[in-house]
Amino acid sequence: MAPGTTVSAWINGVKYAETTVSQPASDTLYGLNVPGEDPAEPGTQGGVEGDTVVFKIGELEVAQTGTWHQGTNEPVNLGNQADLGLTKVVDNDSPNVDDKVMFTITITNLGSSDATNVEVEDQWNPSAALSYLSHSASAGTTYDSGTGIWDVGTLAVGISATLHITATVDVEGDFNNIAQVHASDQHDPNDENDLAEAGGSAGPTAVTLSSFRTKSSAGDSTSGLWLGLVGVTVLAAGSLFWAKRRLA
Repeated sequence: MAPGTTVSAWINGVKYAETTVSQPASDTLYGLNVPGEDPAEPGTQGGVEGDTVVFKIGELEVAQTGTWHQGTNEPVNLGNQADLGLTKVVDNDSPNVDDKVMFTITITNLGSSDATNVEVEDQWNPSAALSYLSHSASAGTTYDSGTGIWDVGTLAVGISATLHITATVDVEGDFNNIAQVHASDQHDPNDENDLAEAGGSAGPTAVTLSSFRTKSSAGDSTSGLWLGLVGVTVLAAGSLFWAKRRLA
């Protein structure tokens, strides 16, 4: 833990002790003195024999707990905590078939210690409604579209990394993509923000309007519009035709 980090001790939702981490040499030091209960004022002073002591680093509750005993000193090594928060958005949640959409995945270290060997998993299922096209990732991070693993590496406290993935919409209907924290050397005390997803609903293939101009035998020009169905073809006798309809 970094020097200056706040560590506190709680019993039954009440904070009874708090201290600030110091680092006089190579080790970080902290000590918490949790008082005992005064029989004359039960429920207001501190712990009683066997009470569970819950610890927080900053605002984050850690997994390790202690047990209160009268007149004893219990060594506690809370270790490093790294709350990795994941978010995901898509730039277009109502595309058409054959459109491109871009997902943006962001991971942020919300904890009190640097996170190392961080990995995020974002796999692409070939049978899904999307096909992977390309990606770009923050400097120092790499994404393998085959395994779906985004290797973030080290993520310092308060720092974020971003991955952009571009895909093609293959079929009409709902689509969705999920990312989740896959690995980290540090304990993550909050798993509620370790998964993120984004998606939408795709419409049919888009239609486009194209202009035309014809000339009569008298030399007059006539302008108008064709309604072309993009991607819809009719094959006949080895020739390719576009289905068109003249607009009045």
